[in-house]
Amino acid sequence: MYTQTENKIFGNYYLGRLASPGEMKSGQDPLYDGASGFKVNIKILSHVPDRIETELNRLGNVVKALDTRLRSGYKYANSEYRNSSKQEKRKQLYQDFSKSIVIFKLEYNDGYYNVINPVFTTKDKDFLPEQEFDTIPYFKVSDVNQFIDLLKSGAKITELREYIDNTRFDALMFEDSFIPPYIILQESEEKVFAYGPLNDINNGESPVSYSFSFSDEANKIIIEDDDFLYSNYSNVESNEENLEKLTCFFIEKHASNPIRETLRKNEKKLSDEKKKDEILLNNKIQEKTNNHLEKVQGEAEQIEQKILYNFKMIAESHGLFYTDEDLYNFHTSMKTGNLVILAGMSGTGKSKIVNCYAEALGLADRGNYKKIPVRPFWQDDSDLLGYLDVLNNIYRPGDSGLIDFLIKANKDENKDQLHIVCFDEMNLARVEHYFSQFLSVLEEVSEDQRRITLYNKDYQNRLYNSREYSDTVKIADNVLFVGTVNLDESTYHFSDKVLDRANVIHLKLRKFKEVAESAKKSNVADSIGSAAFTKTQFFGTRPSSIEENKFLLQDSELDFLWDVHELLQSANNQLGIGFRIVRQIDHYLQCLPSNNELTREKAIDLQILQRVLTKIRGGEDQLSFILGVYDGNSNQVKDSSLVRLFDQYSEISNFDDSRLKILNLAKELQVYGHTI
Repeated sequence: MYTQTENKIFGNYYLGRLASPGEMKSGQDPLYDGASGFKVNIKILSHVPDRIETELNRLGNVVKALDTRLRSGYKYANSEYRNSSKQEKRKQLYQDFSKSIVIFKLEYNDGYYNVINPVFTTKDKDFLPEQEFDTIPYFKVSDVNQFIDLLKSGAKITELREYIDNTRFDALMFEDSFIPPYIILQESEEKVFAYGPLNDINNGESPVSYSFSFSDEANKIIIEDDDFLYSNYSNVESNEENLEKLTCFFIEKHASNPIRETLRKNEKKLSDEKKKDEILLNNKIQEKTNNHLEKVQGEAEQIEQKILYNFKMIAESHGLFYTDEDLYNFHTSMKTGNLVILAGMSGTGKSKIVNCYAEALGLADRGNYKKIPVRPFWQDDSDLLGYLDVLNNIYRPGDSGLIDFLIKANKDENKDQLHIVCFDEMNLARVEHYFSQFLSVLEEVSEDQRRITLYNKDYQNRLYNSREYSDTVKIADNVLFVGTVNLDESTYHFSDKVLDRANVIHLKLRKFKEVAESAKKSNVADSIGSAAFTKTQFFGTRPSSIEENKFLLQDSELDFLWDVHELLQSANNQLGIGFRIVRQIDHYLQCLPSNNELTREKAIDLQILQRVLTKIRGGEDQLSFILGVYDGNSNQVKDSSLVRLFDQYSEISNFDDSRLKILNLAKELQVYGHTI
């Protein structure tokens, strides 16, 4: 409802006739004598804008008009109408409305809607009282297609006036949320078009700055009826004499609805054709993309095989004859981007194998490989990173050289160069102490969050070397971390904080006879090549689903991991498989090389060994029902709940290495009363 108390003239045009007695909500005569003259009740036959639709519907779409406002001659004191008797006036008014209908605007005044600016126009011979009309804007143009282009471009009404003959087009007709279904465009006597559908009117600061918002599939149709404009009412008395002011036509619904329907059908047809074209185009683009991806993927797989070949050849040239499975496992773990720890007894070549990997990637020759011997006295990260010398206002980096290495890796010119940091004998000091910041930030996805703090930011502007050493150092995604550890009385065990974030790989010793035979067959004289592989090449086969955090583990694999988690929790609520480990196992499986040297089944076994079983520590009372009881006679484990789970999920893996690990843990329980 319009609630303003001041006078308000609405810009829309309306078509009406004299209301019938049955349409009067008050029960009054449609034409009655009031205190200031005859009141005439007019029934609106055309569209009512949304803003006032509810209120006018309540009134039955009937509005009032003073007789003296209906015709200009009626208001003058010396006119024949004003000097007539009431009976003669009533008769005159009935005659007016029996032959004519009225086009008008509305005025809102003190809660009433009144007719203003009325124009009588002769009724069509086929006029029926129950007819309804659409109010359709009209434009007389010289070039329809040019005008449509202007409409599509969002031209304002003030800009459109230059291209229309009805230059005094009344833009106020679009006030109060009035949106006609289409518009009429006339190019000549023979060429009259409907253009639509019209979706909205874009309101500006004033009506002349309004613009039209048509459907993306708006279309024009020619109106075949030569008398179309002549057989419908307009807002002016004579279309030809008042062309400048011609603004709209009132199109009877039976004639307007087919136009609406045709425009909508054409819109749907054009939309469907557009969708088909888009689908065809998308299919072509997808086909090209797939072809490109296959080519890129093929190239990436070739590069990865070259890396693995180099790795094996270089390792053998240094007398390291590991199984392909171990080499592939190490490479895949590195490719996931998480911390990798090589564990095992002293003298098995853990440090050398990292050197060989860096050499295979071409990093050593470019200074992109940093090996840091860990020192037993390291207590916190200042021993590794350096410290702030407050007395001399200088930051002193650690003698490990790590900070300078990270700064170099983060330079723009080095962003696509791969870098590896190796902490040799990593557990000579407590990793949780000197490596604490790294453990927290390495799992962050965003590079902006992968930052190590060197000193308090408040000192930034006081230091002489603050330009060289900012208060934080970013760990770019082109830096990989690996550590080697010995497990003996001289070293520290890892906490769960470390094990949760690392692939702990125990390199297997091959039988000495096998190694000797492999050494004889190995032809290390073959050219290996010295090209350095970039970060892009190294990660070329790592799927984008890892960055998108998509889970690709199969349901049976997820069920298995959950059952293992619940079993471990039943022994100790500090044991289990956290979400971080599940996600990293998923990433590892997604990064497997494509040549199936390391199968998914074997990879699952290795991940259980490297990510889950490494955390099982405790006493016999806690773990015996999980690990089972070691039988020395048969060299087997009996009554192991974990082994039963392996049997239950044998379709996803044989769990050979995991079974062997459980056997060794059960032995430790029997011998020491706890796992080591």
